Amino acid sequence: MTCFQQTSLVLWDKFDVFDPSKNFIAWACGVARYEVLNFLRSRNRQRLYFSDNLAMILIDAHEDLGDESQEDRLIALSECMKKLRQTDRQLLDACYGRSARIPEVADNWGRSSQSIHNSLRRIRRSLFECVSRSLAKEEGV
Repeated sequence: MTCFQQTSLVLWDKFDVFDPSKNFIAWACGVARYEVLNFLRSRNRQRLYFSDNLAMILIDAHEDLGDESQEDRLIALSECMKKLRQTDRQLLDACYGRSARIPEVADNWGRSSQSIHNSLRRIRRSLFECVSRSLAKEEGV
């Protein structure tokens, strides 16, 4: 399992302790920081990784990205969400808005879990590309 996958699992497992009145990005970065540190400690003999020092510099640099950048992303995401098909928005709400498990959503929608996963992957990719285009346009202006 990659460090990213492990971090994603930990974020899902710990989501119920997240305080919605706080900054989600800051919280998630804090969790990710600890997961990266655990990963760096556990990999001891593997040679094809960044040095611990470089990894920490990269983590710190990412944390230093201003809230302005985060706000721009959130605004772009909101606009991109409006462009999705209604069924795609409903699926996102069912999976993420209501904190339902994928098998439960699959049963409710009369689809397989794999089909739901595939749709979510497609929707996330579409949103990522839309946000990237929006931010690139904004930088070009």
